[in-house]
Amino acid sequence: MRSFDCVAPDGTHPEPTHFEGETDEAILEQVKPHVAEYHTGLGLTEEQMRGMIAQGAYDSGSTA
Repeated sequence: MRSFDCVAPDGTHPEPTHFEGETDEAILEQVKPHVAEYHTGLGLTEEQMRGMIAQGAYDSGSTA
């Protein structure tokens, strides 16, 4: 299982938002609507989101 935490660099939510998925691509599918709702002002492209996930995702050891 992979995990990714959105730490809201623009201050739109005070606590990190946690995402989990079997792959980084599965996490991306969860992150896209989150970014659309909370971080529209950042203007992130899908490729930028992929890069953030690739850099920040980690193996969580959780099982689904």
